[in-house]
Amino acid sequence: MASWLNFARKKSSEHPGLVGVSCDQQGLAIAYIIDGKIQHCNYIAPGELAAYVTEHGLKDHICSYVLDRSEYTFTTIEYPNLPASESQDAIRCLISDLIDYPVEQAICDSFPLPIKRARDDVRLGYVAAIKESLMYQKNKFINKSGLKLRYLDIPEMLMLNLANLVAEISKGCVFITMHSTWVTLVFCNTNIIHYARSIEIKLDELQAMNSGVLEDLALQIQRSQDHCTSLFRQVIANVVILAPSELATAETGEKLSNALGMPVHRLDLNMQLKSDQPIPAAEQDKCLMAVGAALREIDKHNAAN
Repeated sequence: MASWLNFARKKSSEHPGLVGVSCDQQGLAIAYIIDGKIQHCNYIAPGELAAYVTEHGLKDHICSYVLDRSEYTFTTIEYPNLPASESQDAIRCLISDLIDYPVEQAICDSFPLPIKRARDDVRLGYVAAIKESLMYQKNKFINKSGLKLRYLDIPEMLMLNLANLVAEISKGCVFITMHSTWVTLVFCNTNIIHYARSIEIKLDELQAMNSGVLEDLALQIQRSQDHCTSLFRQVIANVVILAPSELATAETGEKLSNALGMPVHRLDLNMQLKSDQPIPAAEQDKCLMAVGAALREIDKHNAAN
């Protein structure tokens, strides 16, 4: 999926790799990756970004910033069967009722799905939209820190980047991230998202790990799998990948595997990426989206070779 922000082509004089930055209510995550090796992966206070950039020599490095899910709209559409020059206007019309600001103020990005809807052979796609003023606000925030904002990314696409680290994605997988109040599911295979959804779940119930909560999670995953199978008339996921989290324990994986009848793997960034120092599980959880954003550059490098 193309980026909303792409201010300039990469120049040979630019620093290698990419810096990923994400924020939550408690702090800010920053990750820097060059050729599959993590150079930095830290969780800091929001006001410390500029100092961190200066201290670690990251000034003028290219950055990808991760939007919070409250800052954008991401939804499926019936993809217009029109020339590229006309499709963007049609897509803007389709999302006008899905955003709470005038569509003229929206910056949109979209991509078609590779498989058509089975019942009527209609091509579906995903569209993401952000308010233009917010885009410039993020640009100002990042550039003020000393980094150079090149991309704005969304978690769903970064989950695809992270899933691509695991060989099992070639079989089709559902990649799961557990957040403070919700769980996100992305059904994908190599470089392709087929279906994404979020499920509201209370953190205290997840932490309790009682059988009822896990059964409900397994049921939601199965329902989503059934929906994809019905939509495309083929099985999309044959394996589950759990993102790093204090909730993604071996016990959780085993119980989900038993309930779903398919393998469950837990992603460990230490196993999939090179790093001079092991990254603690808690840090992997907090920095996951920043790492996913920094992986964007790795995908481009590999594609060019």
